[in-house]
Amino acid sequence: MIEKRRVFNAGATLIVALGIGHFAQQGDARVKPVDSGGTAQLISSAKDVSQDRSIASAIIPALPTDIGVPILVSSTHTEFSTRVAALDQYTDTSVQSDVQTPPPFVLACDISMTSTPATGAMIDLDLLAPCHRNTVVSIHHAGLEFSGITNESGKYQALIPAMEKNASVTVEFGNGQSATTETVVPALDGYARAALLWSGNSDLHIHALEFGADYGETGHVWFEEPRSPEFGLSANGGFLTRLGEANDLNAKFVEVYSFPADRAIRSGAVRIIVEAGVTAGACGKDITGRIIEVDAGGLTSKTGLVLAMPDCDAIGGYLVLKNLLQDLRIARN
Repeated sequence: MIEKRRVFNAGATLIVALGIGHFAQQGDARVKPVDSGGTAQLISSAKDVSQDRSIASAIIPALPTDIGVPILVSSTHTEFSTRVAALDQYTDTSVQSDVQTPPPFVLACDISMTSTPATGAMIDLDLLAPCHRNTVVSIHHAGLEFSGITNESGKYQALIPAMEKNASVTVEFGNGQSATTETVVPALDGYARAALLWSGNSDLHIHALEFGADYGETGHVWFEEPRSPEFGLSANGGFLTRLGEANDLNAKFVEVYSFPADRAIRSGAVRIIVEAGVTAGACGKDITGRIIEVDAGGLTSKTGLVLAMPDCDAIGGYLVLKNLLQDLRIARN
């Protein structure tokens, strides 16, 4: 069993989940520690902390008008002379030049991006942006938002949990460029998903405790025991996906727990707990984030939240939030 020093045990429920629909009304939830007795309370407000983002097509830089095709000049040396017929003064019609015609100019900064459905109702994203090497990008899909970094060739790849069957993924670059790709993920039908989003230098985790499991036991799914999308195909349990890269203080992260509810081979409940580590970078500050939940029927709810972290004398402990994400009720199929 995992030993941890708990700072607060928060049993408050998430109040502002204003209806469940394909896109439910969004609200805020604020968690504030109220005393030293080891409790925390959840305060709702009407402020919307999420923003809709427009999806744009890939913007390709125009070819500068002052750049022309390079002109290659041939030498007058006999090595570069044309071949002339030996018996008369006329040029042979099969004349060959030692200087090759330069190839047409190719736009080296074109952005290429594709998305395809993958095992476990996932989206396989592939990005190639040669002029954005080692660059921080922001990835968006159906409310999910997280940071990524391209490699030295301008490539970036990710497996993203689909939150919609008709899945659109947009990648935004720091200079204002963006690219969008779309795919269809039919396998999403029957999957239940719970997503936690946050930004900044914080240590947040989803812990899914399946069918009565406790911390450290079989059925405890979290960052250090995430399983794989392939495991979900066995119908024995769910899996966890964490996305985001720590590039700066504004980095964005997401964790998504997925369960194939339509093919479960046992009945029971999956408890979903959120833990926020009290770190030097997060103590005494507010952590803003969002919760997105998709049930097995495809209905989605979205809720904004703010977590008020304990003071820095609590570094090393955890804020335990048991009711931010709804438990899953699984029926055997």
